[in-house]
Amino acid sequence: MTTDTQNNSKNFIKSHDGTELFFRLWPATTDKRIGFFVVVHGLGEHSGRYEHFASYFNSLGYDVAAFDLRGHGRSGGKRGDVADFQQYIDDVDIFWQFIAEERKDVPGFLIGHSMGGLIVLRYGLIYSTPNMKAIIASGPLLRIKAPVPRWKVLLGRLLLRLFPTFSMPNGIDPSNLSRDKEVVKKYVEDPLVHRKVSVRWFFNTLRAMEDTMNRAHTMYYPLLVMHGGSDMLTDPDASEEFVKRSSSRKKKFIRYPQLYHEIFNEPEKEIVYSDLEGWIKELKK
Repeated sequence: MTTDTQNNSKNFIKSHDGTELFFRLWPATTDKRIGFFVVVHGLGEHSGRYEHFASYFNSLGYDVAAFDLRGHGRSGGKRGDVADFQQYIDDVDIFWQFIAEERKDVPGFLIGHSMGGLIVLRYGLIYSTPNMKAIIASGPLLRIKAPVPRWKVLLGRLLLRLFPTFSMPNGIDPSNLSRDKEVVKKYVEDPLVHRKVSVRWFFNTLRAMEDTMNRAHTMYYPLLVMHGGSDMLTDPDASEEFVKRSSSRKKKFIRYPQLYHEIFNEPEKEIVYSDLEGWIKELKK
């Protein structure tokens, strides 16, 4: 399996419907591998933005793998579009099985950020995967912080009937992602980042958000949800509510009062990584 982070033809797997999904693998840099992570990125971004996360956990003995969601990065599909939100969930399962096949001797952890957080939580409600030891979500898209104006929703419903794949701006202000100006600059200049979504993506995602919250009590995996308290994109209160409703025997919610949406890209990211590492250690006891 290649570890090249560039656009290598060997770095693709096919989903159920033939969509090609680009992936990256960062192997552990220690003598002994102690586990692995599968990372699911957020809306409009791509797997390459998690290299720093991978570097930290590689040094602890974890392999880290991530793929570009359909319609994102180097993967196939119309940018910011999905015919059915379930396709994201099924793509995660295919990638998880692909990565886990060679790592049956160590524990695996599924982690997602923002929309990826919604995806991994939803995965936990739908799939039962024996070798998955925990689900971790960062700033999950369970509730939008600023409500969408009613007129936009009504216009969207009209377009959904007439032109469901019509694209519109996703409304993300890059300055709300991180307090680190260099992170924001790189995001804006990244050619693999896109900032549009289709009308049907919007309504598919709204339904997935509502249904996931309503079914929180059916979450049984060990669960860690982390959220920036100053997040202006997704609501930390919804994350805390999901954790409280869940039926997980081992669960934890961490709120970082000063942090923005991308807690793994904030100046205090080492603290966040350390908290995640500490929770996993407690989980193993």
